[in-house]
Formats: sequence, C-alpha cells, structure tokens
Amino acid sequence: MRPSWLLARLVVLALTLARPAQACATCGCGDPTLVSIGAEQPFGGRFRAFSEGQVRTEASGTPQTGGTSLTEWALNFGGSYAFSTRWALSVTVPVLFRTLESADLSQDHSTNLGDIEALGKVVLWRDRDFAARHLFSLLGGMRFPTAPLQRLPDGTVLTSDIQAGPGAWWFIGGASYYGRLGGPWSVYTSVLAYLPTKGREGLEPAPSGRGTVHVQVQPWSWMSFRLGTDMRLDGVWHENGEVSPDTGGFIAFLSPAVLISPATDWLIQVSARFPVINALKGVHTEGTYASISLVVDL
Repeated sequence: MRPSWLLARLVVLALTLARPAQACATCGCGDPTLVSIGAEQPFGGRFRAFSEGQVRTEASGTPQTGGTSLTEWALNFGGSYAFSTRWALSVTVPVLFRTLESADLSQDHSTNLGDIEALGKVVLWRDRDFAARHLFSLLGGMRFPTAPLQRLPDGTVLTSDIQAGPGAWWFIGGASYYGRLGGPWSVYTSVLAYLPTKGREGLEPAPSGRGTVHVQVQPWSWMSFRLGTDMRLDGVWHENGEVSPDTGGFIAFLSPAVLISPATDWLIQVSARFPVINALKGVHTEGTYASISLVVDL
C-alpha cells in the first residue's frame, strides 16, 4: 500500500472517530490562537488527537566510501491530554516507510513502527489563570525503543541507516515558552535535550539538542501564518566502538507553516522545513521536510 493512500485512510478514520466536543477549546482556555499539538494552553480534560504525514530526504558519504541516500515517508499519529491547567501529556506513534539507495544503485526498503515518544509538560508559571498571555513550562519524557530490528529473509541485519530506530532509550528534558504578544501575534519557543542509552548491534547514539523559535500572525479566526526556525545539534555516533562517519554537527531550518481551522476545534497544518545552515560533520546533508497534519480537539 502506498504511503499516500495509507495517510488518506488514517485521516478518514480520524474524522470518523471524532466525537462532538463538550465545549470548544477556545471556551476552555480563553485563547483563540491556532496552535500546533503540544503548544496549546492546557485545561482540565482537554484532549487533542492528531495524524500527520511527512516526507524528507537525507544523504551521507560519497560513492567512494559507500555513500547512501535515504527517502523517508512518515505517518505520525497520537494525541495530547491535559489533566489540569498545570499538567499535560502527549504521545506520538510514528510509522516509517524508508528507501535506502546505495552508491551501486541497489535499494533496500523498510516499513516499520518507529520509536514511540511520550512527553510531559508542567506549567510552572502563567500570568493569569484564564486566557493567559504568557506560559512557561518544563518538559520531560522518554522515547522508547519500539522500532523492531529489520532483517533480510536470510536473517542478515540491515544497515543502521535504514533501521527505524537504534534500539536505544532516550531521556528527554527541556523547557518551553508560549506568549500572546497582543493583537494577532504570538510566539512559541522551546529547548529540548535527548540523552540516549546504548543501542543494539553495537550502535551508540549520541546526545542531541533541539531548539525551536516560531512567530505566528493570525489575521482571521480561521487562518494563521507562522515563520520560524528549528535547530538541531548532534553529537558523534559510534558503531562497534568506532566513530560512525558523517554523524554529528549542527543544522538549522527555516520553518514556514499555514494553519487553517475549517470548523470549530478542527485544525489543518501545512508546513515545511528548509535547511539554511548545514554544519553537519563529514559528508552529510538533509533535504527539505514537508508535512500535512490534522488536529482535532475532542
């Protein structure tokens, strides 16, 4: 089944299972801003479900060193639940469709569950209980090694480049700030650190830092435009005790997005990430990310 068809069926399923909201999310938190999953203001019982389709490309190495080119389609789905105005939890479940092309033009394909991620949020400070204009939160969670080990029919383990996950546990910690700047303007920023354990098959992932700064303008109640940057700083990975070539370094993306609300408590987001600073180590490049997602407040 083609990933695009599977995405369409998941979206239809999400629409079918959506039940009427007890009260609109804007009424519950006093904030009419259209926001992505994870950036919303929590209030007791708020539940958001989402599905997302994403495509990206990545290349590393040279033909002389056995370089590879990766194309990945991802279907991410999950949700977030707020236990109160202070505590919230989100879970993301990825399904990855990967094609790895080697320097000799041979290809390997992989369709697998990726590593499930759970992220908790505790609001440390808000300027007021209802219709808050400023929220500062701490973030913490775990990425679980749920991606199975991919093998050929004869039992040979495929290379780590095409595996849906390294088989490591990732501890996540960080902070976020959400602010309504007056009028239609708002800002969201976050910093996260990912700290892994050792993986499987001799793979040792490295710590990673993520940073996000997004500024958004919402000229109409049903549409907003967002522009910002997403950054990542990675350490060098090791495999079987040796430095894994073409890993580690820094990359920054320009991240535009359009958010549309076709009905109350429904949100469609179309976004992209264009690499503008590529300081990744060795011969390693990442292409544009493109995604479309559906979020429903239930």
